[in-house]
Amino acid sequence: MKTKVLLTASLMMVMLSATTFSQWSTSPLVNNQVTFMPGDQTQCYVATHPNGNTFISWFSAEAGGNYYPRIQLYDIEGNQQWANDGLLVSNHPSMTWITDYDMTVSSDGGCIIAFQDTRTGSNDAFIYKISASGEFLWGDDGIQLSNDTDFDADPKLLATDDGGAYVAWPKAVDNGDSKVIVQRITASGQKAWSNDLVLGETGFDFAWPQIVSDGSGGAIVTLYKEWGPYWAPNRNILAQRFDEDGNALWPTYALLFTGGIIQSYVHQQAVADGAGGAWVCWFYEQTSGHLSTFVQHVDENAVVAFPLGGFEATTNMATLSLEPAMCANESTHDVYLMWRETNIAQSQYGLFGQRIDLAGSRLWGNNGKQFVPVGSQNPILINLSPLGSGGVVSYIYDAASGTNGAVRSIRFDDAGTQVWTTSPVDVSSVASPKGKLDAGNFLSGQMIVAWADGRTGNSDVFAQNVTEEGTLGPLSFEVTVTPDTLFFLTPESITDGVPFTIENTGGNPLDITYIQPYGAPVGNFTLWYISPEITNYPVPLNPGEELTETVYWIITDGYPGSTVFDTLEIQTTAGDFNLIIAVDSVHIWMGQEEMNTEEIRIFPNPFSQQVNVSMDIGSPTQCQVVIYNPQMKAVKTLLDRDITAGSIQLTWDGTDDAGTIQPPGIYYIRIQSNNGSTISKIIKLR
Repeated sequence: MKTKVLLTASLMMVMLSATTFSQWSTSPLVNNQVTFMPGDQTQCYVATHPNGNTFISWFSAEAGGNYYPRIQLYDIEGNQQWANDGLLVSNHPSMTWITDYDMTVSSDGGCIIAFQDTRTGSNDAFIYKISASGEFLWGDDGIQLSNDTDFDADPKLLATDDGGAYVAWPKAVDNGDSKVIVQRITASGQKAWSNDLVLGETGFDFAWPQIVSDGSGGAIVTLYKEWGPYWAPNRNILAQRFDEDGNALWPTYALLFTGGIIQSYVHQQAVADGAGGAWVCWFYEQTSGHLSTFVQHVDENAVVAFPLGGFEATTNMATLSLEPAMCANESTHDVYLMWRETNIAQSQYGLFGQRIDLAGSRLWGNNGKQFVPVGSQNPILINLSPLGSGGVVSYIYDAASGTNGAVRSIRFDDAGTQVWTTSPVDVSSVASPKGKLDAGNFLSGQMIVAWADGRTGNSDVFAQNVTEEGTLGPLSFEVTVTPDTLFFLTPESITDGVPFTIENTGGNPLDITYIQPYGAPVGNFTLWYISPEITNYPVPLNPGEELTETVYWIITDGYPGSTVFDTLEIQTTAGDFNLIIAVDSVHIWMGQEEMNTEEIRIFPNPFSQQVNVSMDIGSPTQCQVVIYNPQMKAVKTLLDRDITAGSIQLTWDGTDDAGTIQPPGIYYIRIQSNNGSTISKIIKLR
């Protein structure tokens, strides 16, 4: 028996006008319009959840000159989930000019957004969590992060595995030293730390934080330490690592950069390296008259890789390298960089890239790789998304006039070779002013790109998917789960478990985002569990690949004379499933197999210090006696050998095979021989 969900792309007529599509457009001349309100819509961010849902946020110019944050949700095929105006996050008063904000997905399928407004009369920062159904999980007015007369703005987010988030923001203090503030918000919407972390130093301004995961539940925060005139500040780049309780893990800040002026408009960027450390990039004038892109690396122990002037991405002195973007190869821990390459006069522009490893090697040559030759066109607002062993760079390809920009993407491998047959790919070829581009991560074979676009006469937000093959339009998915019912009706099914298989029978990659790990508790018992245990989601499945799991039933007080039913939930980006589990409770509890349980005595039961097991064996046999914990994981093997006929005496002192004392609770003893097997319950009191 099979359970199947089939999602296919529908045919769409290409129309050269702004049209609302129910799925991702197949034409770069159309794209999907995200915003429809009369005022300007700008400053978009994109975040895709492993389940395939994509959130797109933006600022909407509305009544009184206020900029209100709004969000729209799309499913994996590009079907718009909320009304055309999106979900209004807040209509509290704001400034008539925009500060930056941040938005990310939460681990439980919603999104988290943090921004600044003036609802208190001052510039304060707020954070909201919103579910995929549009519910405001942290209250209609969110959580107020700051509460003073300082200028708190530009918060940065890092989602945590429990459904919460870290948030870091700069606090600009009038007539004083500016600080960076860090806080962790729990999944339930509480500040995890009674006091905010305040990063600062007397006589200096701390500003423009970035926050990335350390891979162990904590975070690394990078920031500027500034002094001097605001238009040309002296800047150091610092980093500190914190655990989930807010404790600094490094005795002092790691110094990543010193020795130069980084222009006031240049913000350092940071990404996690996949090994507990972080990469940082920026550009500045290290050599007089020559602006160039630099990187630095700090590992999980605060060890800095390169000299404190940074490591230069290119040695080409005949051009300038500006405005870099980056992403990490989390398998090799190398970093990919893309930047605008210009002539010295900054009148011609191109797109170049580099790969740098921890040893300080420029793996794409000293001058990097050319992706767009230096010329009259102007690649701007560069974004990098990791993909496989390489990545995808997306950018706006703008004419000098700024009136006929296009959105383009290029996929590259680890050698810097362009992968797609047509390269670059036109994501949007509509001749219109464009700005503020962002792209989500590749999940289930596609990424979503969004940008501000003036094709309607206003500034609106448009979006488009791009597949791993460099095509546009909704993907088709097919996943098959076999069987659709798991029967525990025979002795073999009880002892050996019942397997099920999830297979990608379609033509595109998909992700398994969740498999229910065990059944609902009944009293002190768990009815069933899956094995092997899955510790990391999503689980990717390419076409033709499959995943097999086995369900094991744990012996429990059943319902004599009846069949017990339960369901096992499976979630994938191609659809959700509920497998039925059907168990003969009489068979489970009254006896496992043909072994004569009267010949087995277990005493005392319950026990505190030691339990004795006595067996009378009628004929020579191979025999195994194993103790299992409540999750049916073997903790102690009491016997595993050939034995002769006669009486066997065994004891269990409540420890595992390593000698570690096990906690009180329900345990199971499984006795298996050539004559059959049985499972009995043992209660350990202390």
